[in-house]
Amino acid sequence: MSSELIALLEREAAAERERVLAEARAQAEAIRAEAQRAADEGLAATRERLESEARAALVKAQSTATLKSSSLVLKNKEEEIARVFAQAEAVLAALAADARRYPEVLRRFIEEGLRALGGAGVVTVAPADQAIAEALVRERGWEATVRADPAISGGARLSSPDGRLLVTNTLGSRLGRARPALAAGVARTLWG
Repeated sequence: MSSELIALLEREAAAERERVLAEARAQAEAIRAEAQRAADEGLAATRERLESEARAALVKAQSTATLKSSSLVLKNKEEEIARVFAQAEAVLAALAADARRYPEVLRRFIEEGLRALGGAGVVTVAPADQAIAEALVRERGWEATVRADPAISGGARLSSPDGRLLVTNTLGSRLGRARPALAAGVARTLWG
């Protein structure tokens, strides 16, 4: 009987051991499954974060490239417009050196300026233009003094007798005043 009791206890112990092992296996599988689910979720979240960062970096890189491209295009356009104005300045310098055409331009500039000042004032011109200016003042009978200034080129600077009003009427000043409107027209002509 004692051997039967021992065998019975051994069977019960083996069954208990199998039940405990089965529970442990089930708990281990549940823990492993939960760990796998957490790892999968972490991996998916990391993948999504990295993909989102990659998309953001791509958008940033595209925006930067677009901005740099636009900046280069604008710079090139500005340089081209500057070249056009440099050519215009060269043409105006050639006009100022044209002994046949320039005296009439100078006369018109002086007449416009003195008319704006009421026919009286000080006319300042380049030394080479002083004789033309003096002849025009005498011819028109204006009360104006003619002065020479080597800083004046391609026209005249006129001031009222009291010096409060000043009219700069040179080829360069006219181009400078017209430049904003002309630049827009040049841009439309060059690039539509």
